[in-house]
Amino acid sequence: MKRIFIILAAVMLTVGAMGQLYLPDVKIMGDLRQYRYAYIIPASPVTSGPGGAAIIGGVVVSEGTKTVNPSEIISGYLIKLGYNILPSIVPELAEETMIFSYGRAGSRSLGLFSYASQIIIHVTSGKTHELLATIEAEGCGNTEADDINQALYYGLEIFAYSIHPKIKLAIRSITRNTINLDVSNLTPNPIKHVALWVSYYEKDSLVHMQKAHLSLPEKLYPGKSYMKSISRDKVARKKDMPVKFDIIGYE
Repeated sequence: MKRIFIILAAVMLTVGAMGQLYLPDVKIMGDLRQYRYAYIIPASPVTSGPGGAAIIGGVVVSEGTKTVNPSEIISGYLIKLGYNILPSIVPELAEETMIFSYGRAGSRSLGLFSYASQIIIHVTSGKTHELLATIEAEGCGNTEADDINQALYYGLEIFAYSIHPKIKLAIRSITRNTINLDVSNLTPNPIKHVALWVSYYEKDSLVHMQKAHLSLPEKLYPGKSYMKSISRDKVARKKDMPVKFDIIGYE
């Protein structure tokens, strides 16, 4: 069976004693279904290095410099989503055009001399210039270029899922040990597994994240729903914390 996994996986795991990356924060303010075109404001490439080393045949080989071009990455994701990329704003198409602008939003310490680079993307209307969406994300790799590449990947994956949802989760009930969900399949194909992050909040602050897998007892066909339970891990069982779900993959 063809796998459709969106790998946001290992992304947000703790590395050693380092802190955890925050989940991407994607806010959609308008209906993006009316847009067919995108214009990306050019961003400067990020070059960094050397990016560590690898052992090949017993010889330590430097990885050299790494370069990432944010504009090209954003362009690739939008093409994958079916948008036409414009080299400039076309007045006749402005009503159907989104403008993407990328920027750096600083960095955050993760401990042990490790830092996460933070990025932000604004999406505005080509005609009215009103804000349609914001994407905020962070990444942490071997180099600054790795950081930016990782942050763009996480943020754009959540953005893609936000405007083209594949699976719907509705909370049926929550106990100290489990969360009972109604899982609805919005894809054109049957699904068997769903991977997701469960984020727990206390007074609107993120206090804990848990990765969960939903293995359905039978294939869930398009347009159908199924009730499934998620076991809360030990930290989350201490209190009945509000939860938020981010689907990161399915097959």
